[in-house]
Amino acid sequence: MLRAKRETKGMKKSNPFIYSTLIIKLFLKLCVVSFILVAIPCGANSTIQSETSSDNTCNIFIPHSLKNDYIAFYRTSNLVKLASGFALMAVMANTSMDQSITDWYQKHIRSSATNGFSRVFKPFGSKDKVSITYLGINAGALLLRCTTLGCGLAIYSERFLEALVVGLPPLLVTQRLTGSSRPSSHCSHWHPFRQDHGVSGHTFLSALLFLTAAEMISQPTVKNIFYGVSTFTGLSRFNDNSHYLSQVILGWWLGYLSVKAVFSSKALSFTISPTVYQNGAIGVTISKALN
Repeated sequence: MLRAKRETKGMKKSNPFIYSTLIIKLFLKLCVVSFILVAIPCGANSTIQSETSSDNTCNIFIPHSLKNDYIAFYRTSNLVKLASGFALMAVMANTSMDQSITDWYQKHIRSSATNGFSRVFKPFGSKDKVSITYLGINAGALLLRCTTLGCGLAIYSERFLEALVVGLPPLLVTQRLTGSSRPSSHCSHWHPFRQDHGVSGHTFLSALLFLTAAEMISQPTVKNIFYGVSTFTGLSRFNDNSHYLSQVILGWWLGYLSVKAVFSSKALSFTISPTVYQNGAIGVTISKALN
Protein backbone atom coordinates (compact mmCIF):
# COMPACT_ATOMS: atom_id res chain seq x y z
CA MET A 1 0.00 0.00 0.00
CA LEU A 2 2.90 2.32 0.82
CA ARG A 3 4.41 1.53 -2.58
CA ALA A 4 1.13 2.35 -4.29
CA LYS A 5 1.04 5.72 -2.56
CA ARG A 6 4.58 6.47 -3.68
CA GLU A 7 3.74 5.54 -7.25
CA THR A 8 0.68 7.80 -7.14
CA LYS A 9 2.80 10.60 -5.75
CA GLY A 10 5.29 10.10 -8.55
CA MET A 11 2.51 10.25 -11.11
CA LYS A 12 1.34 13.58 -9.68
CA LYS A 13 4.80 15.01 -10.00
CA SER A 14 4.99 14.09 -13.67
CA ASN A 15 1.47 15.30 -14.44
CA PRO A 16 1.62 17.46 -17.58
CA PHE A 17 -1.06 19.69 -16.09
CA ILE A 18 1.63 21.26 -13.88
CA TYR A 19 3.49 22.43 -16.96
CA SER A 20 0.35 23.82 -18.58
CA THR A 21 -0.31 25.87 -15.44
CA LEU A 22 3.23 27.25 -15.52
CA ILE A 23 2.79 28.17 -19.18
CA ILE A 24 -0.46 30.01 -18.41
CA LYS A 25 1.19 31.92 -15.55
CA LEU A 26 4.12 32.83 -17.81
CA PHE A 27 1.70 34.05 -20.47
CA LEU A 28 -0.08 36.21 -17.92
CA LYS A 29 3.19 37.77 -16.78
CA LEU A 30 4.06 38.52 -20.39
CA CYS A 31 0.72 40.31 -20.74
CA VAL A 32 1.52 42.49 -17.73
CA VAL A 33 4.99 43.26 -19.10
CA SER A 34 3.41 44.11 -22.44
CA PHE A 35 1.18 46.61 -20.71
CA ILE A 36 4.12 48.28 -18.97
CA LEU A 37 6.38 48.35 -22.02
CA VAL A 38 3.83 49.08 -24.71
CA ALA A 39 0.66 50.59 -23.25
CA ILE A 40 2.26 53.11 -20.93
CA PRO A 41 5.02 54.71 -23.03
CA CYS A 42 3.39 54.23 -26.44
CA GLY A 43 -0.33 53.62 -26.37
CA ALA A 44 -0.98 56.23 -23.71
CA ASN A 45 1.58 58.71 -25.02
CA SER A 46 -0.94 61.22 -26.37
CA THR A 47 -2.88 61.10 -23.11
CA ILE A 48 0.27 61.64 -21.08
CA GLN A 49 1.32 64.59 -23.23
CA SER A 50 -2.04 66.26 -22.67
CA GLU A 51 -1.66 65.91 -18.90
CA THR A 52 2.00 66.93 -18.62
CA SER A 53 2.76 70.62 -18.37
CA SER A 54 5.47 72.51 -20.24
CA ASP A 55 7.76 72.56 -17.21
CA ASN A 56 7.81 68.74 -17.29
CA THR A 57 5.72 68.32 -14.15
CA CYS A 58 3.08 65.67 -14.26
CA ASN A 59 -0.39 66.50 -13.00
CA ILE A 60 -1.34 63.02 -11.83
CA PHE A 61 -4.72 62.26 -10.33
CA ILE A 62 -6.39 65.10 -12.24
CA PRO A 63 -10.07 64.79 -11.27
CA HIS A 64 -12.30 64.06 -14.22
CA SER A 65 -15.95 65.00 -14.12
CA LEU A 66 -18.05 61.86 -13.99
CA LYS A 67 -20.87 63.77 -15.62
CA ASN A 68 -19.49 63.15 -19.11
CA ASP A 69 -18.94 59.48 -18.30
CA TYR A 70 -22.55 59.04 -17.22
CA ILE A 71 -23.78 60.98 -20.26
CA ALA A 72 -21.77 58.66 -22.51
CA PHE A 73 -23.00 55.52 -20.75
CA TYR A 74 -26.67 56.52 -20.68
CA ARG A 75 -26.86 57.95 -24.17
CA THR A 76 -29.44 56.22 -26.36
CA SER A 77 -26.99 54.33 -28.56
CA ASN A 78 -25.23 52.78 -25.56
CA LEU A 79 -28.49 51.86 -23.83
CA VAL A 80 -29.64 50.15 -27.02
CA LYS A 81 -26.46 48.05 -26.99
CA LEU A 82 -26.95 47.23 -23.31
CA ALA A 83 -30.60 46.28 -23.82
CA SER A 84 -29.76 44.20 -26.90
CA GLY A 85 -27.24 42.20 -24.89
CA PHE A 86 -29.72 41.53 -22.11
CA ALA A 87 -32.44 40.62 -24.62
CA LEU A 88 -30.22 38.02 -26.29
CA MET A 89 -29.10 36.57 -22.97
CA ALA A 90 -32.70 36.48 -21.75
CA VAL A 91 -33.45 33.99 -24.51
CA MET A 92 -30.51 31.84 -23.45
CA ALA A 93 -31.31 32.05 -19.74
CA ASN A 94 -35.06 31.52 -19.91
CA THR A 95 -34.94 28.48 -22.15
CA SER A 96 -33.10 25.19 -21.76
CA MET A 97 -30.14 26.58 -23.71
CA ASP A 98 -28.10 27.79 -20.72
CA GLN A 99 -28.53 24.57 -18.77
CA SER A 100 -27.79 22.42 -21.81
CA ILE A 101 -24.54 24.26 -22.56
CA THR A 102 -23.49 23.99 -18.93
CA ASP A 103 -24.26 20.27 -18.72
CA TRP A 104 -22.43 19.55 -21.97
CA TYR A 105 -19.36 21.51 -20.90
CA GLN A 106 -19.16 19.98 -17.44
CA LYS A 107 -19.47 16.48 -18.88
CA HIS A 108 -17.27 16.67 -21.99
CA ILE A 109 -14.85 19.61 -21.68
CA ARG A 110 -14.00 20.33 -18.05
CA SER A 111 -10.71 18.75 -17.00
CA SER A 112 -7.76 19.22 -14.68
CA ALA A 113 -6.23 21.56 -17.30
CA THR A 114 -9.30 23.82 -17.43
CA ASN A 115 -9.45 23.78 -13.62
CA GLY A 116 -5.84 24.95 -13.54
CA PHE A 117 -6.71 27.71 -16.00
CA SER A 118 -9.50 28.79 -13.65
CA ARG A 119 -7.23 28.89 -10.62
CA VAL A 120 -4.93 31.30 -12.45
CA PHE A 121 -7.53 33.75 -13.72
CA LYS A 122 -10.33 33.68 -11.15
CA PRO A 123 -8.44 36.03 -8.74
CA PHE A 124 -8.55 38.82 -11.32
CA GLY A 125 -12.26 39.18 -10.58
CA SER A 126 -11.95 38.98 -6.80
CA LYS A 127 -12.85 42.19 -4.97
CA ASP A 128 -9.91 41.78 -2.61
CA LYS A 129 -7.36 41.06 -5.33
CA VAL A 130 -8.61 43.87 -7.55
CA SER A 131 -8.46 46.31 -4.61
CA ILE A 132 -4.86 45.31 -3.87
CA THR A 133 -3.95 45.64 -7.55
CA TYR A 134 -5.54 49.08 -7.72
CA LEU A 135 -3.67 50.26 -4.62
CA GLY A 136 -0.44 48.89 -6.08
CA ILE A 137 -0.96 50.81 -9.32
CA ASN A 138 -1.59 54.01 -7.36
CA ALA A 139 1.54 53.42 -5.29
CA GLY A 140 3.54 52.96 -8.47
CA ALA A 141 2.11 56.17 -9.91
CA LEU A 142 3.15 58.09 -6.79
CA LEU A 143 6.63 56.61 -6.68
CA LEU A 144 7.20 57.25 -10.38
CA ARG A 145 5.51 60.63 -10.52
CA CYS A 146 6.71 63.04 -13.21
CA THR A 147 7.84 60.15 -15.40
CA THR A 148 6.12 58.73 -18.47
CA LEU A 149 5.44 55.44 -16.69
CA GLY A 150 4.13 57.16 -13.57
CA CYS A 151 1.77 59.36 -15.54
CA GLY A 152 0.55 56.36 -17.50
CA LEU A 153 -0.18 54.42 -14.31
CA ALA A 154 -2.02 57.43 -12.87
CA ILE A 155 -4.16 57.75 -16.00
CA TYR A 156 -4.89 54.01 -15.98
CA SER A 157 -5.89 54.21 -12.31
CA GLU A 158 -8.22 57.13 -12.98
CA ARG A 159 -9.86 55.52 -16.01
CA PHE A 160 -10.38 52.21 -14.20
CA LEU A 161 -11.99 53.94 -11.22
CA GLU A 162 -14.27 55.96 -13.51
CA ALA A 163 -15.39 52.81 -15.33
CA LEU A 164 -16.07 51.13 -11.97
CA VAL A 165 -18.14 54.06 -10.70
CA VAL A 166 -20.10 54.16 -13.96
CA GLY A 167 -20.68 50.41 -14.28
CA LEU A 168 -21.20 49.34 -10.66
CA PRO A 169 -24.74 50.73 -10.19
CA PRO A 170 -26.09 49.02 -13.35
CA LEU A 171 -24.33 45.82 -12.26
CA LEU A 172 -25.99 45.75 -8.84
CA VAL A 173 -29.39 46.65 -10.29
CA THR A 174 -29.33 44.07 -13.08
CA GLN A 175 -28.08 41.35 -10.73
CA ARG A 176 -31.23 41.83 -8.67
CA LEU A 177 -33.57 42.38 -11.62
CA THR A 178 -32.54 39.16 -13.35
CA GLY A 179 -32.58 37.35 -10.02
CA SER A 180 -31.28 34.07 -11.40
CA SER A 181 -29.41 31.45 -9.41
CA ARG A 182 -26.11 29.64 -9.81
CA PRO A 183 -25.86 26.44 -11.89
CA SER A 184 -26.00 24.35 -8.72
CA SER A 185 -29.72 25.13 -8.62
CA HIS A 186 -30.17 23.63 -12.11
CA CYS A 187 -32.37 26.58 -13.07
CA SER A 188 -31.07 29.47 -15.18
CA HIS A 189 -34.42 31.25 -15.48
CA TRP A 190 -34.76 34.85 -14.37
CA HIS A 191 -36.74 35.43 -11.17
CA PRO A 192 -36.53 39.14 -10.26
CA PHE A 193 -35.21 39.87 -6.76
CA ARG A 194 -34.97 36.19 -5.79
CA GLN A 195 -31.18 35.92 -6.13
CA ASP A 196 -28.36 38.22 -7.30
CA HIS A 197 -26.29 35.98 -9.58
CA GLY A 198 -27.79 36.97 -12.93
CA VAL A 199 -24.72 39.01 -13.94
CA SER A 200 -21.22 37.80 -13.06
CA GLY A 201 -19.45 40.30 -10.82
CA HIS A 202 -16.07 38.56 -11.17
CA THR A 203 -16.29 38.82 -14.94
CA PHE A 204 -17.27 42.49 -14.73
CA LEU A 205 -14.29 43.46 -12.53
CA SER A 206 -11.81 41.50 -14.60
CA ALA A 207 -13.16 43.05 -17.80
CA LEU A 208 -12.59 46.53 -16.34
CA LEU A 209 -8.97 45.70 -15.47
CA PHE A 210 -7.94 44.41 -18.87
CA LEU A 211 -10.22 46.46 -21.14
CA THR A 212 -9.01 49.70 -19.55
CA ALA A 213 -5.48 48.64 -20.43
CA ALA A 214 -6.59 47.64 -23.93
CA GLU A 215 -8.11 51.07 -24.56
CA MET A 216 -4.79 52.71 -23.68
CA ILE A 217 -2.88 50.58 -26.18
CA SER A 218 -2.47 51.66 -29.79
CA GLN A 219 -0.58 48.57 -31.02
CA PRO A 220 -3.31 46.29 -32.50
CA THR A 221 -1.74 42.94 -31.60
CA VAL A 222 -1.22 43.80 -27.93
CA LYS A 223 -4.66 45.44 -27.76
CA ASN A 224 -6.28 42.26 -29.05
CA ILE A 225 -4.34 40.17 -26.52
CA PHE A 226 -5.76 42.24 -23.68
CA TYR A 227 -9.25 41.96 -25.15
CA GLY A 228 -8.85 38.20 -25.18
CA VAL A 229 -7.48 38.03 -21.64
CA SER A 230 -10.41 40.14 -20.42
CA THR A 231 -12.68 37.12 -21.00
CA PHE A 232 -10.57 34.59 -19.11
CA THR A 233 -11.97 35.24 -15.62
CA GLY A 234 -15.48 34.84 -16.99
CA LEU A 235 -14.50 31.56 -18.59
CA SER A 236 -13.08 30.43 -15.25
CA ARG A 237 -16.42 31.13 -13.57
CA PHE A 238 -18.22 29.14 -16.24
CA ASN A 239 -15.70 26.32 -15.91
CA ASP A 240 -16.11 26.19 -12.12
CA ASN A 241 -19.88 25.89 -12.53
CA SER A 242 -20.28 29.14 -10.60
CA HIS A 243 -22.17 30.95 -13.35
CA TYR A 244 -24.15 30.12 -16.45
CA LEU A 245 -22.69 31.25 -19.76
CA SER A 246 -25.34 33.98 -20.15
CA GLN A 247 -24.39 35.41 -16.74
CA VAL A 248 -20.72 35.50 -17.74
CA ILE A 249 -21.45 37.19 -21.07
CA LEU A 250 -23.60 39.84 -19.36
CA GLY A 251 -20.82 40.60 -16.86
CA TRP A 252 -18.28 41.09 -19.64
CA TRP A 253 -20.70 43.08 -21.80
CA LEU A 254 -21.49 45.50 -18.97
CA GLY A 255 -17.78 45.95 -18.25
CA TYR A 256 -17.06 46.55 -21.93
CA LEU A 257 -19.77 49.21 -22.28
CA SER A 258 -18.60 50.93 -19.08
CA VAL A 259 -15.00 51.19 -20.27
CA LYS A 260 -16.07 52.34 -23.73
CA ALA A 261 -18.25 55.04 -22.19
CA VAL A 262 -15.39 56.39 -20.09
CA PHE A 263 -12.97 56.59 -23.00
CA SER A 264 -15.53 57.96 -25.45
CA SER A 265 -16.54 60.67 -22.98
CA LYS A 266 -13.13 62.26 -23.40
CA ALA A 267 -14.22 63.47 -26.81
CA LEU A 268 -17.05 65.36 -25.11
CA SER A 269 -14.68 67.71 -23.30
CA PHE A 270 -13.42 70.99 -24.72
CA THR A 271 -11.16 73.73 -23.43
CA ILE A 272 -12.19 77.37 -23.95
CA SER A 273 -9.49 79.88 -23.09
CA PRO A 274 -8.96 83.61 -23.74
CA THR A 275 -6.24 84.37 -26.28
CA VAL A 276 -4.27 87.55 -27.07
CA TYR A 277 -3.05 87.55 -30.68
CA GLN A 278 0.13 89.21 -31.98
CA ASN A 279 -1.79 92.13 -33.47
CA GLY A 280 -3.30 92.90 -30.08
CA ALA A 281 -6.70 91.42 -30.80
CA ILE A 282 -8.41 89.50 -28.03
CA GLY A 283 -10.40 86.35 -28.67
CA VAL A 284 -11.04 82.84 -27.44
CA THR A 285 -9.49 79.54 -28.40
CA ILE A 286 -11.64 76.40 -28.41
CA SER A 287 -9.73 73.13 -28.40
CA LYS A 288 -10.64 69.54 -27.70
CA ALA A 289 -9.24 68.41 -24.36
CA LEU A 290 -8.66 64.95 -22.92
CA ASN A 291 -9.65 65.20 -19.28
